[in-house]
Parts: sequence; C-alpha cells; structure tokens
Amino acid sequence: RFTLPRTDGILCNSHYTEGVVRRQNSHTWLVPNALRLPFFEIPLAEPPDRPMKPTILNIGTVTSYKRQLELLLLGEQLHRSGFSFEMQFVGVADPRSHYGRLFLDRVAAAEKEGYVRHLGLLGLPELIAKLDMASALVHIPSEEAFGLGVAEALGRNLQFFGTATGGVPDIAA
Repeated sequence: RFTLPRTDGILCNSHYTEGVVRRQNSHTWLVPNALRLPFFEIPLAEPPDRPMKPTILNIGTVTSYKRQLELLLLGEQLHRSGFSFEMQFVGVADPRSHYGRLFLDRVAAAEKEGYVRHLGLLGLPELIAKLDMASALVHIPSEEAFGLGVAEALGRNLQFFGTATGGVPDIAA
C-alpha cells in the first residue's frame, strides 16, 4: 500500500495479479512469465515401450494454499478404491510448519503402500524428465498469482487438471 501507488506502473504476470494491484496503481502492464530455455532445448522424452501405471505430478512448495495435503487425502481414497497409480510430489515440505509436518507424516505412510513419492526439490533436468514421464499434472491451489509449474507442464505436452484460480486460467487460455 505504500510502494505501489508511488511507482510509475506495475508489471503483472497474469490478469489475476493485475486485478489485485490495480487498486493501488492504475498503470499496469500484462507481461506473462516466460518458460525457461531448457523447456525448449531439451527434446521431449520418448514414451516407454511398456505400459506404466499412471503417474500424477504435483509441483510446488508444500503449503496450505497449494493444498497438497488435500490432494494426498484424495489419493488415499482412490488407492483404497483399488485404482493403480503413483502420485509424485515435487517441492520442499518444511517439517517445522504444521501443514508440512502433516503432509510428510501422511506421505511416509503412503510411500510404504507404494502409491506416493515425495521427491523434494529437483534440478531442472530432473524436473523436465519427470514431466516427460508423467501422465498428468494436478495443481489445485486456493490462490495462485501465475502457476509457472502449470505453464511448464503444458509446455511439455502434459495433461493438466486444476482449479480455475488466480493466473491459472491465463495459462490455460
């Protein structure tokens, strides 16, 4: 509230962000985030010859507004109903936060049953490889300024399931 009204304008990475900051400064420019160059330089991986069980990715720092715990609970229900899949969570989970601790405890149990893996933070080549081998990305935040992980997944021809929240509809459009 102090800085934004005093600037000449604000660069916004989505219509959502633009709508949020426009109240503070009417001079805005929409400049969507670009994908990092390796997403274009590294060729798409060839799909494996043998059928694999579906792999569902979720990318992002584990935090309540990104709702990984809720996605994990849904995965539990699907697993108990007999569906065969693997959920892979990419991103840091802070064991000192209440949400992070709950997530990590549930992941530990689900990993033992073989339908969930928490991969932590990955380097860019490893992330691209995971995107290329996955069946879909699921991203269900309660709020999201842009959703770069969604853009990166779509850039690798991955199926996307998510919420029409924040800047995500800009990416899908």
